[in-house]
Amino acid sequence: MIKNNDTLWYGQYGGCFIADAFSLDCDKYYDEYKKIVRQDGFEKEFEQLKAEYSPVEFKLLETEDENLMVGIASENLYSIIGTILLAKHMKKEKVVCGTRYTDEAMLCAKLCKKYGLKLKMFMSKDISSISSLMVQMKTYGVETETCMCEELFNLPEMYAFQTWVAAPQEYVLINCRNNVGAFPHPNIVSDFASVYGEDLKLAMESMGMPSPERIVVPSVSGTFALGVFGAFDSKTIEFVTVECDEEDDLQEELDSYCGTFTKVMRNRYNDRVLAPELSNMFDNGEVLRKLGNISQIDTNHSDLLCSQTDFSVQSLAGLNYCEKNTDKKLTLCLVRNTRWGAVL
Repeated sequence: MIKNNDTLWYGQYGGCFIADAFSLDCDKYYDEYKKIVRQDGFEKEFEQLKAEYSPVEFKLLETEDENLMVGIASENLYSIIGTILLAKHMKKEKVVCGTRYTDEAMLCAKLCKKYGLKLKMFMSKDISSISSLMVQMKTYGVETETCMCEELFNLPEMYAFQTWVAAPQEYVLINCRNNVGAFPHPNIVSDFASVYGEDLKLAMESMGMPSPERIVVPSVSGTFALGVFGAFDSKTIEFVTVECDEEDDLQEELDSYCGTFTKVMRNRYNDRVLAPELSNMFDNGEVLRKLGNISQIDTNHSDLLCSQTDFSVQSLAGLNYCEKNTDKKLTLCLVRNTRWGAVL
């Protein structure tokens, strides 16, 4: 079931940091969204699209530590599926998105082609240089915009949000992460992404896995972590996120990113923006946040790497954390394979 989260503020984070003239469009958009997802047929179609385009995959790996369970999980792309389906039911012709990874770019292109939606895609410079991907975008009839990220700031979702704000009656914003946009955009992403957590939990239970005492999740924006944590009881399970960056000079700042106030890890060249809901959970002690650098990753001591060599950097850092923190708590470390595209 798709649950609606009406939260405007998560502590001091979140909110609607845009001009008052645009806040009316945000409220109208959210009201229409809530009405549509409650209609007969929407959730059934959402379930069908999930199964066809992005089914949850979970594989449990063998470990030598009886207190450590390591599971490979598929990416959470439910927010892409949900917002494109929303555009269809709103009877919009145009959608806009900002993509950082090849898998999300391809999924957006396929689904928009399926529903006859005119897709404008702002692509990060990390993926716009992949010629085969650009040819695929042409095949699907996608209008691609690469100059902004190449010549200005490499923040594709920022340009997508600005396009929506300028013409909210024309576009639906396909948000891939819940760290972008004024209310209700992060909330809509969270609503769809949380369904992934429930599906993942069901997949784990079907394997007869015991309930963990600790869940460790590699994190970049926090979207995947929040989707997982929402399916479990924080009163009985300890939540941990592990962030791993290449740059060693990122500093934490507070900023209003595309209309949502949140924590940002930043240097002169890069921004890594955290989901406002997760920022608040850090402050409240609901999630233990571990920060690291790629130079600290040890790839030589884990037997798991013998058969699985394409873990993401953040996943390797998560494994390192778990293997160094053996305190007899039954721990589930969720890892994912490398996504081709951005680092941050």
